[in-house]
Amino acid sequence: MGDSKSNEALLQIIRSGATTDEIIQYVNDNPPRAKRTRRNMLDIVSLIDQPLVRVPAQPWTDVVQDDEAVSHLVSAYFAWNHSTYPILDRDTFTREMKSKNLSSQFCSEFLVNAILCIGCTYTDHPVAFAEHSDNSTRGLHFFKEAMRLWECSEGEVTLTNLQGLVAMLCCTFALGKDRIGLLYTPQLIALRRDLIMKVRKNRKLGSRDYANQDFKRAYALAVWGSFNIEV
Repeated sequence: MGDSKSNEALLQIIRSGATTDEIIQYVNDNPPRAKRTRRNMLDIVSLIDQPLVRVPAQPWTDVVQDDEAVSHLVSAYFAWNHSTYPILDRDTFTREMKSKNLSSQFCSEFLVNAILCIGCTYTDHPVAFAEHSDNSTRGLHFFKEAMRLWECSEGEVTLTNLQGLVAMLCCTFALGKDRIGLLYTPQLIALRRDLIMKVRKNRKLGSRDYANQDFKRAYALAVWGSFNIEV
């Protein structure tokens, strides 16, 4: 029997001295519950059926409009990539994503789409594919959008651009686009150098934007991640 209470009831009937016919009748009247097969294996999809974080799709991406789908991909990223290869501060990033502030110092359309692309590599959720269930299109829709947004940014020296570029390199490796990754690497090196110089200069000038604790945590992770991905 698949139910512990049913098993106990059956044992009580047997111990009471019931006849074989009575036992058979009880079993026929109380069939075992069908076992759930959906989660009989521990897979990535089942682990993140309930998003770890809930964040809005808009105004961060035009690829999908579904908040639940975006939350799923961001949760996949945090569950499987960020824990071993952090490039941003999770609490600060999700807080700013929820704020929907496109001028945020810690969140941008480029960064979000790059993160969503990484999330696609860790789940079989329908939103992970540019074309339904076609594994060769996994994450490509977000990757293409991130590429477009990077070009639009014209290499602006910002924290989110550095974070997003590191995430883009992760995407190129995960999607088997190593040659494209090689094209981004010189841009990453130049952007990191320029951001380090910018931060140093503004801290000397007493800018609070580069001295608060949120920035310090996110900046340290981004710089570390940018060096680490070159190894």
